[in-house]
Amino acid sequence: MRKSKKSLFLFDLLYASIFRIYSNTSEQSPEFASSSTLSAFQAMNIFSIMIILEKMSGQFYLFTKTNVVIVYAILSVINFIKYVQKDKYSFDNINSRLNHKTPLQIYKYKLMQIVYSVSTLILFIYLLY
Repeated sequence: MRKSKKSLFLFDLLYASIFRIYSNTSEQSPEFASSSTLSAFQAMNIFSIMIILEKMSGQFYLFTKTNVVIVYAILSVINFIKYVQKDKYSFDNINSRLNHKTPLQIYKYKLMQIVYSVSTLILFIYLLY
């Protein structure tokens, strides 16, 4: 049970980091842009699994344009509801939870975000080609 809370917290932290980036730009809706970007990362994980399954089975039917749109749309709606509509997962609440962490814990969380982001991008790009 504890591992699932950590993995959800990783996505919360990633959302907060992306939100900070969009807030520092001229983005008019950093909440929407952040939840959409997070959805893209999560979708890349799902697509990577689909591509691996296709390569293992030798059949190509999972990774289609229709499935890409459906998966991304579902994740976008879920993340939008979670991070924009629910106050519990708002940027301010995530930041307040971070304020209670030690600098070492915050460093570990940032490192996890970097490892997750880079590995997701590298794996997805590698599997596409």
